[in-house]
Amino acid sequence: DGSRVEPGEDARCRGGERTDDGRPVNVGDPVERIGIAPLGLDAPEKVLGTSNYHFYYPDTPRNKAFAKAFKDAYKREPKVGALYGYIAAHFIIQGLAKAGRMDREKLIDALEGMKVDTPVGEVEMRAFDHQAMLPMFMGVTRRAEGYPFLIAGDLITIPAAEVMPSIDDVKKARGGK
Repeated sequence: DGSRVEPGEDARCRGGERTDDGRPVNVGDPVERIGIAPLGLDAPEKVLGTSNYHFYYPDTPRNKAFAKAFKDAYKREPKVGALYGYIAAHFIIQGLAKAGRMDREKLIDALEGMKVDTPVGEVEMRAFDHQAMLPMFMGVTRRAEGYPFLIAGDLITIPAAEVMPSIDDVKKARGGK
């Protein structure tokens, strides 16, 4: 019915086209702006995908403030890397404050299980494997007034615990460790 992209039709999103400076366009995830933006409004609509961050979602005061501050400073909307840097900086700042001094083992201990408030909500540093537990946002690509690129619409939030490997799965992959 034309509501989805058939296999093969999405070739331009898998490296079939190149940017003006010759770099291949390769969208690992069609709703992640870092990959889809080079296609502009020529990117395929109604493609389902996921991302850890959108500057327009979640529609909360904290995310709006983060996106505005970033755009004011850099004259563009933040992408997922900006969020990752923000989260890492906040873990380091709060971890060092909790550790009391610059000591690697004390910092590791301080970070285990720590939670920080971020533009996408609370993010926890899982104690077992030191992975930041971020939510995943799933939606479909669509046009939006005022943007020269597609955005994700019909977004839903998937909690980190539902998308990350469980501790048991991690132990199994590590041979029981």
